[in-house]
Amino acid sequence: MSLVNITKDQLEDFLSNVHIDKSFIKFLDYVKSNFNAKVYILSDGFRLFIKKILKDHLEKIDGIYANNLYFINKKFKTLYRYSQKDCQLGVCKCHLLQKLKEDKIVYIGDGMSDFCASKNADFVFAKGKLLNFLKTQNVSNFTNFSYFEGIIDQLPFVLENLHEERGNIINRTRGLLLG
Repeated sequence: MSLVNITKDQLEDFLSNVHIDKSFIKFLDYVKSNFNAKVYILSDGFRLFIKKILKDHLEKIDGIYANNLYFINKKFKTLYRYSQKDCQLGVCKCHLLQKLKEDKIVYIGDGMSDFCASKNADFVFAKGKLLNFLKTQNVSNFTNFSYFEGIIDQLPFVLENLHEERGNIINRTRGLLLG
């Protein structure tokens, strides 16, 4: 970020114009009201960006694990709090997934930084590079998605298949991780 020539105000203006999948908030509400599951965001991006973009919905997120970005002396500085020695990423999603796992984990991702974590999840909703990667692996616990609306439609079926007893779905699925 030290090579980026932008002011803090310019960055905030840019971020205020970033739009997310329109069904993402509906997805958060659906998961919280129907499954009482925890929702975490694991991102190799910057926490500042995520918090600015989701500012009106942060109470629905149980944790944001991302790189930190600070504006000090008119320069941006980064801090990688969730890196690991054996991981090339600023946020080691594999390590975080193991740390956050209470029972079954449904993982949602789209990029290269999701490869490792997706292999350790109980089920994965994938698109983009992550979907292409999973197709080349010897795994079957994933499906594709385009928008969060599609995940809402598929989630009850996925959870029912993850748990033998339908009555235990709410109690046993405690984590949805967004990569």
